[in-house]
Amino acid sequence: MACRAILVLLVVAIGGANGLTDCPTAFFNFGDSTTDTGSLENVAPGDPGLPPYGMQFFGEPSKRYAHGRVIPDFFALAFKTPLLQPYIQAGAYDFRHGVNFAVSGSTASNDSTVTPLYLPIQLNQFIRFYKTTESVKRQKGKCSPLAKFLPSKKAFENALYTIKFGGNDLPLAFLHNGSNIASGMNVIINKVIPDAMTNHENAMETLYRYGARRFLLTGLDNVGCSPNFVSQYSTFPLDDRGCLLFPRESVASWNGALVQLVERMRAKLTGASIGLFNVSAGSEEIRSNLSKFGFNPNLSTQVCCGAPGGPVDNNYNSQIKCGHPGSSVCDNVGEHIYWDGPHLTEPYQRLLAIMLLEAKYTSSGVNYTSLCNLDYSKFGDDVTFDEVYGDTCEVTFTS
Repeated sequence: MACRAILVLLVVAIGGANGLTDCPTAFFNFGDSTTDTGSLENVAPGDPGLPPYGMQFFGEPSKRYAHGRVIPDFFALAFKTPLLQPYIQAGAYDFRHGVNFAVSGSTASNDSTVTPLYLPIQLNQFIRFYKTTESVKRQKGKCSPLAKFLPSKKAFENALYTIKFGGNDLPLAFLHNGSNIASGMNVIINKVIPDAMTNHENAMETLYRYGARRFLLTGLDNVGCSPNFVSQYSTFPLDDRGCLLFPRESVASWNGALVQLVERMRAKLTGASIGLFNVSAGSEEIRSNLSKFGFNPNLSTQVCCGAPGGPVDNNYNSQIKCGHPGSSVCDNVGEHIYWDGPHLTEPYQRLLAIMLLEAKYTSSGVNYTSLCNLDYSKFGDDVTFDEVYGDTCEVTFTS
């Protein structure tokens, strides 16, 4: 009896006190360019459709704002599922293991400066997708072949729902107010963050009503470190790592509000598992030990794919973007933190993905690596898309 009690406690410790001890079989993601796997590119073709984007792993432009894989890709590789396809799809689809609703440039607040597909719209897309799936599965005859490429009801209920915003919400608020930092802060504290948290809350409650029971949210890293933002505010003070000082308070306020939101939702959504990844803490571990993780400390503020000539000596030039004439790619991308300015390199994203999967720096998180015996063997730099998915029809990768 004692051994049985210990086993029960172990399962609860690994899977969470909510009793969700099995592994997710599908993933539904909401977010911005850090997790977009093609939605914006399918709507408005642009930079991610140009080389050298996608050259790592994919071997061709992959519709991602990255030179290789982003976090949802690493999740798929770890769980041995097809890559998470965007909801806005330009080719054949395979949504059996979930959908990616993330859109580059989107916000959790209601700022549609870059794209109108902010969090409330992404949520509406999920609802439309859920109802369409139900409708198709009810039909018979000629529609039945379509149904097999859609999630089952159990997949919706057993899925992991991931949400990550903020990387556009705060910078856009500052940019709207120019050099008036105090005005930007006022808008962020009194408008942007409250709107974003309200939309987060509504999204989680709605997803819960549609069967969602596993949530994994990600906080906001220091946006003041992004080379493009540093260049935009080139006359403002920097810390000893080359990061802008003024965004710190707004980032802390965003993350504090997210902590409070998650605490409320844990009390409200009975039986749900809600993890919150402190990405700032994760990044601090990496940035405090750059050499240990394979990065070159001397390149920590430098853009790999860009061009000189900007106001700051960091190889970011807003007039010559990555992939455009005049830009170039570094020879040692793995030693860089930043790929094209606002976006991280694949090695950095890989480290964050592993932290998420291991529930490191995650409050009330689930260590899926232990629970699901995850496999990181396909995470390496030398692994290619064709090697993993080339001989299967499970994944449609449209360039």
